[in-house]
Amino acid sequence: MIEKLFEPQSIAIIGASKHKEKLGFQILENIIESGFSGEIFPVNPEAGEILRKKNFAKVAEISQNIDLAIIVVPASVVPQVLKECVEKKISFVVIISAGFAESGNEGKKLQDKMADAFLAVWQVSLKEKVDLRTAAFMVAIRKIVENLH
Repeated sequence: MIEKLFEPQSIAIIGASKHKEKLGFQILENIIESGFSGEIFPVNPEAGEILRKKNFAKVAEISQNIDLAIIVVPASVVPQVLKECVEKKISFVVIISAGFAESGNEGKKLQDKMADAFLAVWQVSLKEKVDLRTAAFMVAIRKIVENLH
């Protein structure tokens, strides 16, 4: 299972961009140029094709299984994107964003909302028999976040 994090066969870059100065473009470009041999799925609701890759408006539009999602979106939409990743049954996510507790009270509220989303994943996982190791990992993150305060 952990291979899907360190040796994924498919990666969705959520927040991919066609603008060279954006981090979503740079991450996508680096993955492509690194020689990654798996499938790469840019996700951005406003972009067309990005770096000769078909772009998807939402992760749910991707018919293939996804091992890893790299989330590069503003903090305000991270909880919704995480929910979409859970619904798609993506095994692992890497979040590259700012604007959580380090930015003040509003960011702290958003971080708490995201931690609650992790707990919701745990509850859904028990009901739907989604991989429990993934859910346990998410709950562990909640505990780490709680201990930081």
